[in-house]
Amino acid sequence: MNWIRDNILKVGIILGVLIIIIIVVSIMSGSSSGSNVESASGYEELENKLQAAAIRFVNANSNYLPENTKESTNLNLETLVKNGYIGQIYAIEDSNVKCTGKVTIYRTSNNSDSYKVYPFLLCGKYHKTETLAEHIIENEKIVTSDDGLYKEGDYYRFKGEYPKNYVLLDGQEYRIISIDSDNIIKLIKSESTKSKYIWDDRYNSDVQKYVGINTYTKSRMKDNLNFLYSNTKIEDGEVLFTEEEKSYFVFYDFCNGSFPQDYDEISISTECSSTVNQKIGFINASDFYLASVDSGCSKMNKNECNNYNYLAALDEIVLMNLSSRNSYQYLSLVDGIIYRTDANKGKKLYIATHIGKDNIYKSGDGTKNNPYVIR
Repeated sequence: MNWIRDNILKVGIILGVLIIIIIVVSIMSGSSSGSNVESASGYEELENKLQAAAIRFVNANSNYLPENTKESTNLNLETLVKNGYIGQIYAIEDSNVKCTGKVTIYRTSNNSDSYKVYPFLLCGKYHKTETLAEHIIENEKIVTSDDGLYKEGDYYRFKGEYPKNYVLLDGQEYRIISIDSDNIIKLIKSESTKSKYIWDDRYNSDVQKYVGINTYTKSRMKDNLNFLYSNTKIEDGEVLFTEEEKSYFVFYDFCNGSFPQDYDEISISTECSSTVNQKIGFINASDFYLASVDSGCSKMNKNECNNYNYLAALDEIVLMNLSSRNSYQYLSLVDGIIYRTDANKGKKLYIATHIGKDNIYKSGDGTKNNPYVIR
């Protein structure tokens, strides 16, 4: 006790020096972290920082931007760190684990400077940015009977009456039909258009009537789809696509081959004997029939194909395919049966589209009440 009393001044000085050292080290560490290291409470926050840094970089370096909607560019995390747009990123659980990363950039419109920027991080064993396709494939059990996700050749396909295949695009509900080998996801919008649209109404020389011509590439339907895509508001206040919704769509080869009404083989190769590359269109007959898990649905036009099939709940479905019997009819589905439809007859449309492989999973389990949501 006497020693403490006699040396209290020295003890006070030593404690004061220690406190000052701790404060200085803390300040230096904080300064270093702010300039050279990125910290965050969660990985989504780090991904958002990476995305924001990439946007600032391409604003100053436009040569990194894709020139058209059919291209994409990648920007590495290393480039952003080297140029001072972001600090180095480390795993949240272990500051010794350096993260690698990239940003993939897509142009969403050729007519405006509109882009989608997707940030990806890989932080050792602790975190890997997950796309929607990856999340579904890794977390949805692959089944061989009843409702669920099936693996068929190069495709993953949802089947059954109540599969967990709901997804929202800017709050708009879609159903996931399939995932291809490149992780491109095919969707169909849950609701049809409010208005009816014709395939074509031109004069047809073969029958000498104004019944239309079913050649898709020169049809009114192609014009109608372009109109529906490019306009956010249609007559009667209908809003078909929001700008954010459309930004997810990618160009894809829609199959629009011709076959007869009574063609009974479920053949993707027949349907895809010709294709058109665009952002929106319609499903094919095989999409409908392959969605059924009834063992009796072995061929097209069988009533059993309506059983245990989530697509059977939709009204009459316009298909992307044409009738091979004549030059003025296309094919549609009514109660699961293929019908030839005159090109000049208006129909409500269930729009199909595709979203790219880089869409990042945010939340949801694919159920009606908890659909998949992407960032």
